[in-house]
This record gives sequence, C-alpha cells and structure tokens, in this order.
Amino acid sequence: MRGNGYARGLATVSVLALTIAGWSAAPASAGIIGGNQVTDFTFDSLAIGSTPPQTFPAVDPQPQQNIYAIGGFPDSGPVTGTVTVQNVGTMSKAAQMSTNQGGTGALYVDTQFIASGSKMDVAFDINVVNAPSTGIPQDTANAPNGQAWVMQAFGSGGRVFRFVVTPTGASTGNFALRNNTDGDVITIGNYTEGSTHHVEIQADYGTKTIDALLDGSLVANDLPFVEAATSDLEELFIFQNGVEGVDNVVAFDNLITTNNVREFTVPEPGSLLLFGTAAAGFGLLRRRRRKA
Repeated sequence: MRGNGYARGLATVSVLALTIAGWSAAPASAGIIGGNQVTDFTFDSLAIGSTPPQTFPAVDPQPQQNIYAIGGFPDSGPVTGTVTVQNVGTMSKAAQMSTNQGGTGALYVDTQFIASGSKMDVAFDINVVNAPSTGIPQDTANAPNGQAWVMQAFGSGGRVFRFVVTPTGASTGNFALRNNTDGDVITIGNYTEGSTHHVEIQADYGTKTIDALLDGSLVANDLPFVEAATSDLEELFIFQNGVEGVDNVVAFDNLITTNNVREFTVPEPGSLLLFGTAAAGFGLLRRRRRKA
C-alpha cells in the first residue's frame, strides 16, 4: 500500500526535478554561491541619454550603484568621448562608451572599492557596437589590430586580470585575457558587432588564478593572475583605445562584483539533470514499494 512515505518521496522527487531544471536554465552567474555584493552597476534607474552620476572624490558605499569617475587621456585637446545610458541590443539601459579620439585610454570609466576574500567574482554583459578594425593602440601578436576596449581589475599588488576586445575585421573580433608570462593575450571567444554577450571572471586568491565563463561556457581555467602578488580587489578600470576620427562604441551593463564566493560550476543541460534526478528518485521509490 502506498503510505505517507511514498507521497513524501514523490513530492521530494518533484521538487528536486523542478528546482534543478529551473537552476540549469538560469544564466551561469546564478551559480554563484555565498558572498557579498560589492558593485551593482545596472543603470536601470537612470534616464535614457543621461550620463551616469559619479562619486569622485568620494566612494559609493557597498554595494556600489554609482561609478567613481569618467574621463580620458587626450592626445591633444579635451576628451571627446561620452558615456551615456542607452538601450543597446538586448541590454536595457546600458552604459554606452563612445569616442572617436586617438590614443591609449582615450575614454575611461573608473570604479573604486576595496574588497577582499578567498574568491572574487566579476560578471557583466557587453555589446561591441562599432569598433575600429585597424590602427588601435596596444597591439600584440595575438591582437594585431589592437585592443579597442579593456577592463583591468587591480588589487593592492597590481593587476588581477585584463579582459580585452580586439577586432579581427570590420564587424568581427575576439574577446581575450592577458597572459602574464609574455604580456600577450589569449583568445577566449569571438563576437560580431551588435551582439550581446555575458562574461564572468572569478579570481581565486589562494591559487592566484582566474577562471572565466563566456555565455555560460568555461573558456579559461586556472589562468595565472597578471601580477601574482595581488591580495585583494580595489578597482575595475574600463577604458577604450581610439583611432583619430574613427568611431569606437562599446556598451556594458549589469556589472556585478561579489566577494567571498564559492567556485562556480558550469551547469549541465537541464534535460540531463532532470532525467538523472528523476531516475534516481523513482528508483528509490521502487525500492520502498518492494519493502512495503
């Protein structure tokens, strides 16, 4: 006879199956366990076309919702770039950086915070709207057309990681991470202009290595810190390199930094998890029924 134990077991299997199916369908960043949010730059409360407010010289309390500063390194004259809130691709109210000024660091967005923990996680969405195809500064062997957009994570001992956008043609390019052994960059994925991608980079301060996810797939594993002496995370410095008179437009959104997280894992396909969980659960129920 099916008693209360069978009913409870069936309910447990149903809940587990639904929970795992829902989790596996979520973005990879949903797999972050534990930790405290340090930054929460979503720009959702700001008007389209507005410039994000800046806290310089003060620092926003955590979890930060306002960036520290916007500026640039002009090769001549004032900075000609802008940072405005725009709807870009599938991103609603993103921070769109736009410049047609030449030089290294032609336009930047700076954040300032001090956070420490055994593991730090940085996640963001990015859309390369229009990047110069050649002539961009900071070219390397693996980035011959230069680095159009850069996010550098700094700690008290130097750089933790350097994420870059490097064009390969008029409307295509690569995402890459710097290799600290020779200063070159390692390609971790590619983009087509106008497409939105999700990036997640996790720094392990015990091993001084980083892992990275691109659109839910693990693309870098145990890559050494750029400067291994780093012990915390103090700043995310985002900048564009430019070509004089050529548009460089890149947007980012949902920049979330979290400290003291547990290492993320790449979710398996929901159907496989659901099947495996259900099979295990119903096997348990069959054993219970035999005993009854």
